[in-house]
Amino acid sequence: MGDLRVEVEFLTGRCAAADPFQREKAEWPPAPARLFAALASAAFETNDQEGLQMLRWLEAQPPPLVHAGQMTPRLNQRGETPGHFVPVNDTRADQRKRVLRVFPSVSLGEPVIQFVWRGNEPPPARREVLARLAALVPYLGESASAVRVALTDSLTQLPALEPAARGELFLRVPFAGQLDELARNFKLNVNPAAGVQQAYRRHTPLAAKAQPLVTIAETPTVFLFRLGGHPNTSVTHALQITAAVRQTLVALAGSHAETVPPILHGHGPDGGRLQQNHIIVAPLPFVTGNRADGRVLGFMIILPPGLPDPDRRACYRAIESLEVLRLSGGNEFPILRCHAEEPARTLQPESWTGPARVWVTVTPAVLNRFPGKRPDKTIESIVTSMCRHINLPAPAAFVFQAPSFARAVPHARHFLTRRPHWRPLPHGHLRLEFAEPVSGPIVIGSCRHYGLGLMVPLPEQTS
Repeated sequence: MGDLRVEVEFLTGRCAAADPFQREKAEWPPAPARLFAALASAAFETNDQEGLQMLRWLEAQPPPLVHAGQMTPRLNQRGETPGHFVPVNDTRADQRKRVLRVFPSVSLGEPVIQFVWRGNEPPPARREVLARLAALVPYLGESASAVRVALTDSLTQLPALEPAARGELFLRVPFAGQLDELARNFKLNVNPAAGVQQAYRRHTPLAAKAQPLVTIAETPTVFLFRLGGHPNTSVTHALQITAAVRQTLVALAGSHAETVPPILHGHGPDGGRLQQNHIIVAPLPFVTGNRADGRVLGFMIILPPGLPDPDRRACYRAIESLEVLRLSGGNEFPILRCHAEEPARTLQPESWTGPARVWVTVTPAVLNRFPGKRPDKTIESIVTSMCRHINLPAPAAFVFQAPSFARAVPHARHFLTRRPHWRPLPHGHLRLEFAEPVSGPIVIGSCRHYGLGLMVPLPEQTS
């Protein structure tokens, strides 16, 4: 089967589209989700039922390759995105106020880009429908980005970005159910959520790729957030932050729907503990580098793979609505979504995903049962079972102890590891060494859904 290739030509040699997570910067290359939304707009405006059916097929396909050339951001003499004072609608005032807004854009060395769904060429009839929609797209991003969109069979020589479990940047991609969500947002007159992000990396020809690494069997979806203001919570009390985030997500999901998915609240139909994996909220503490001080700078939310579409959409809506974190002591922090150019290493995905052969905990791992004399209750069998539970191979070697292995991480006895209704279980710091590199993020042991047992990869030379 051939490839589906959608070509976009920027007619003015300029792309004006703001990054939804950092609006003073331009989004380049344009996200596949941006193209999908433009096609959806054309289908809705013309009431093209065949086009809508075609887009439901397209949103269920794997993310495409993106072929795009170099760009030059348009900046002022101070190296900043130019700002403009524009009027805002205010019916309560006699005079219209003006506010400063920025409209980021880039100049393109090559005005033509391609989105390529490999091995997903639709039948001729569907291809004609999609070509009809593409011809109706007037711009991509701001109205200043006039475009010509068409299906093509030509092969481009532009550099390619490909979807990957780990990558150098993140792009928003279509997801199953996005078309219906766009329709609901239009009826409710609300702006659509930024959407689902997918890691991308520079495409490497198959012959040049290295042997695959040992990785977690299925890739979870990870969202990273930074705490605004001046967070000073120590990693020893990270459980207070992760518990507050989980409670906030449940409340937000409940405000959007009548029922909250069990993967968010963690309870089964009978009210007991959910027997399947549910979301993980893990802290992001500053624990590496010479100036590490153990403060929690943010947190990450990890969704398990293979979620049903309704549950996944409910999680996305709750996550996109996160704005403020309120702790039990009264402290409040604004929540900011981390972006690809996040300067703090602690808030970069690569700091927690590896791959690496050696991993150590930055929050103590809680054993899932008490050790005993039986063969299935030795520390080795318990650690091995905890690894297998999260689809990791059995470790070649491990150490379980109270003192920590990572810089700026305190002794295990200083950590808050229980909530009022939890039963006490042994906990300590864990060092795992595998025969081959494995990929993360790794959160292991009992209570992992609250960020206990979070591990950080160590460079090979320190193993």
